[in-house]
Amino acid sequence: MLSKVENDLLKRLKKPLVLAAEANFSEGQSADWPDRAQFSRLINACASASCAEEIRNYLQYQCSRERPPWEKSFAIAVINRITKVLTEQHIEADEIRVRAWQQYATYLARAFAYAKAIAPPQDRESRRHRD
Repeated sequence: MLSKVENDLLKRLKKPLVLAAEANFSEGQSADWPDRAQFSRLINACASASCAEEIRNYLQYQCSRERPPWEKSFAIAVINRITKVLTEQHIEADEIRVRAWQQYATYLARAFAYAKAIAPPQDRESRRHRD
């Protein structure tokens, strides 16, 4: 259970985490994005993780598979953006870092849904087989 100080810290992280999640979809091509199911899997990986490094390891594994569900450049951007937020906010405690990843993964899924909905029709059509 988190203390009041830790809960307040997580509340303070919400805005930077939302902005970091959204930034992943403001750059690059939609063809680099994983499909919707991959965001659900990331949320589940975050829920069962005991440290942030476990989540980073999960994403690195996903982009190294023979038929990777995560493009390497996108996975690296996702990892780098949350790492930057956690570093700038001086977050070192594993429990807080994992909770931040849980929030971030949820914000990623939401940002993906929105980005996909507003993508140009040709981008949506080319991704249809992946969703």
